Amino acid sequence: MLYPEQVQEKQNIRRRSNLAGFALLLTVVLSLGASVVIAVLMVLGVGFGMDTQTVDGVLVATQPNAYLITNTIYYLVAIGVPMLVGCTLLRSTGDSMSVRRSVSGSLWIGYLLFGMGMCVFANLVASATGAVFSVFSLYPAEMPLTTDGTWQNALLSVFSLAVLPAIFEEILFRGVVVTLLRPAGERVAIALSAMVFALAHGSLTQIPFAWILGVVFAYLYLRTGNLLLTMTLHFLNNTMAVLLEVATLSASEQQQATVFYVVFAVLALLGAVAAAFLRMHADHPLQAMGNSPSVLPDRERKKAAWLSPVVIVFILASLLMLPLNVEYDPDRSTETSVSEEQEESGLPWFDGDGNESAVITWR
Repeated sequence: MLYPEQVQEKQNIRRRSNLAGFALLLTVVLSLGASVVIAVLMVLGVGFGMDTQTVDGVLVATQPNAYLITNTIYYLVAIGVPMLVGCTLLRSTGDSMSVRRSVSGSLWIGYLLFGMGMCVFANLVASATGAVFSVFSLYPAEMPLTTDGTWQNALLSVFSLAVLPAIFEEILFRGVVVTLLRPAGERVAIALSAMVFALAHGSLTQIPFAWILGVVFAYLYLRTGNLLLTMTLHFLNNTMAVLLEVATLSASEQQQATVFYVVFAVLALLGAVAAAFLRMHADHPLQAMGNSPSVLPDRERKKAAWLSPVVIVFILASLLMLPLNVEYDPDRSTETSVSEEQEESGLPWFDGDGNESAVITWR
């Protein structure tokens, strides 16, 4: 039996969770709608630069820059609109996201290095997950290579695959979703926001990578109150992938693997040093997390957030969409072609024969 003030708090948590779920569900609706429109236009002969061809076994966009521009427009519709709606819904609660709370320069660098180190860990998990899926001949849907080696293409790739995701996704998933869920408890806000962040990427191979980084980003956001920090980390993650792809475009597979392994090792070392440094400070991301003051039992707060009807609908819709981005191919080699997912990844993950990316860009 709950007291009146407890009932009121539970209703508030449920309402805020539903608002977060509505913004997330809008991403599903708009992405499906935009995909259908693009498919119909392509059938009618209006390609918008989305035409592809296979060159030496690699799927390539015939017009890389046009493909990136069309993908950017798609992204603005499918994620940009829900982000704006989410910001409006957050304001309707009288709450606001924390954008730039002061963080000292040394801690800022420590957080970034720690976060990039976690990217390496996330890739190891993604590598193991991908290996398991490949045993069952399951692979992510192949996306075309959109890199042509020119500086114009590199700039467009950075803008489309790094700048926009860093801003839009951090505002939506951390600024809006985490803030709305925080009254349910910080642990709930981190776990639930990371799960929906992973599911929103729409790929089985992306889920482990995106979930781990979703936890890290939400954790850092709540510890620092600085959304610019997670935006910067997200940007560095994606930009590094784009630039590495451009830099190794004409390199052999062995040369690419060598470059990526060196980057992995350096980031892992710097991440470990940063973690040790952060442990020496009181305000660091490795502290035990506590929940916000509440008159409602923890169990009831968790139920109010996790059992939000709109959040449940989003989760179910995202799960139903996962098979759309999976290919069953028993004849496919573990050495897959470079894909747009690889360009958008923070770092590639490796298996014994080749490499493929675990990604954190939204689909």
